[in-house]
Amino acid sequence: MQDELELDDVPIEQLPSWAHAGVTLGDVGITIVHRRRGSLVPWASVLGVVIPGGKKGYILAPRRSPHPPWFIIDNAMLQGDLADEGIIGIKRRFEERASQVVDYRHGRTARRPHLSLEELTARASRREPIPGALNVPIAANAPSVTTRIVVGTAASGSLAYAGSYGALILGAIAQLPTDLGVAFALGSGLVGAIGGVGVGAFHRRPKPPDQRPRVLLLAPDGCLCAFESGARALPWSEVTEFALGVSPRDPNLLALHVIGPVGSHGAIDLHWFDVPSEVVQEIAEAYRANYTS
Repeated sequence: MQDELELDDVPIEQLPSWAHAGVTLGDVGITIVHRRRGSLVPWASVLGVVIPGGKKGYILAPRRSPHPPWFIIDNAMLQGDLADEGIIGIKRRFEERASQVVDYRHGRTARRPHLSLEELTARASRREPIPGALNVPIAANAPSVTTRIVVGTAASGSLAYAGSYGALILGAIAQLPTDLGVAFALGSGLVGAIGGVGVGAFHRRPKPPDQRPRVLLLAPDGCLCAFESGARALPWSEVTEFALGVSPRDPNLLALHVIGPVGSHGAIDLHWFDVPSEVVQEIAEAYRANYTS
């Protein structure tokens, strides 16, 4: 697994000579070009290809912030034989390449030291680079536009907010890292427990993508998930599926359930994200399959 893309959103002159407008497949990877700027995604850096609904495709790749960890493509960006196949052809070719290389998925992760769940969590907390990791970014104004009132400050410096769905803590909870600890309190008890320092209405400015909390971080050695009860690090051996379902907090909301061999580990409310629910689910499933197949 490679680190962040070297050629990402650069002038087309810096890309290989075979790169053209739209999407082009080559021996070394995929180029995506728009308005004379583009990116090269080596085949070894493609984390997956998902096509929710069949109209748009997401090529998952380790991009630098503030870019999301994917490229969105559609059939209008394809040319030649690829245009005849449609975006499903890109997914098929990626899967063919993956299956033709001996120990393709596990071999590429074996070339780096494996991270324990403790080290993975610590690196994520410190926002250090994690080779091959994919953070599914949350919306600029997540979790809810109605969440507007600051009710306290945790010891780590994280803010506690109270909104229409109750109190939301973004910060340290017990031993949890600052940017991964997430818990919902549906009453005032937890708010008092953390020591409220003041109550007042305010309007949050959207944070840059690299400063927003992380609620779903996928890495070669496991995933970090912000459940209602708090953040958990799970090895891939304990995750068998990411499935859409009803939020345990609100039956009117959808959630991403993280399923293990003996049942659900917990659920992540999907209103955190600014992409469709099925996209989040398919991205998580594609990544999981890439490291467990």
